[in-house]
Amino acid sequence: EQHNNNSQSLYKTWWNRDGNDYQGLEESLNLLLKLSANYNNADNNNIVGVLGFSQGARLAHLVALLHTDQPATWFPNLKFVILVAGYDAPLPDRFPITTTEETIINTPSLHVWGLSDPLIAPDQSQAVMTRGYYRPQSYIHDGKHYVPTK
Repeated sequence: EQHNNNSQSLYKTWWNRDGNDYQGLEESLNLLLKLSANYNNADNNNIVGVLGFSQGARLAHLVALLHTDQPATWFPNLKFVILVAGYDAPLPDRFPITTTEETIINTPSLHVWGLSDPLIAPDQSQAVMTRGYYRPQSYIHDGKHYVPTK
């Protein structure tokens, strides 16, 4: 969480990034593990997909990497990821797996971005799409930084 004193509004984030130090990522990953275990132990309520927007898209990418490395632990029933306004960035310093540029992510993926996005440049979304995904799909819209609804 991050508190903005000027507007007195409360923002929720998955982490606060300082270089390659993703402060709060460990807590976010632990929360996802807990949610995954709760749903996957329920009757026929398996999590089969992850959709992330902006920083959440970065998290969805990290989940796809974790699933590739440890599929029995990280969303064992994962069938797809959707990254909306995703972006490429260095991996966190304390990321719990070792990946290389050659790591292939076999989880089917859809990458969505806006050509007029002022926050995440289209080349950043395209860069994460080419970061090891096997046969990624894309949907590019003319809009800005949002999840398209049509």
